Parts: sequence; structure tokens; C-alpha cells
Amino acid sequence: MLNRKITTRAAFDGLCDRIHLLQHHVAVMRADDSAARLAHDHAVIGQVLDELDVLLRVVALAGFEEQLYRWAVPRPDLKS
Repeated sequence: MLNRKITTRAAFDGLCDRIHLLQHHVAVMRADDSAARLAHDHAVIGQVLDELDVLLRVVALAGFEEQLYRWAVPRPDLKS
């Protein structure tokens, strides 16, 4: 369980980092609208969105697995 939490935390931190990177590139795009800069920023944003997709799937899968674990392991306070 500890490894899953570390993985989930790392994925969440990665999500935050990627969101900040997107915010930076959007701000730069507003300030510098040269064609070369726009092409570069669009490429970076596309890559970051792909990374966000993967990280969101990792977090969602970890949450789903944790819920399955909760359902599968009987709790002592629910003994009949």
C-alpha cells in the first residue's frame, strides 16, 4: 500500500507541475505572438496535455484500486 501512495503522490505532484508549465506557456503566448514562438508553445502544450492524461489515469487507477481494497478487506467493526 505504501508504494501505491508514493506513486499516487508523485503523479499528483507531476500534475501540479504540468499545470504550472501550461500556465507559463499560455502567459508567454499572450506576450509574444511570433509565429515561431506560437508553434513552439503549441507543441509544448500538446506534449504537456498528453502527460496530464497519463498522470490523471495513474491517479484514477490508484484511487480505484484503493477503493477495491477497502471493499475486499473486511473491517473488524463490521463483524456479525
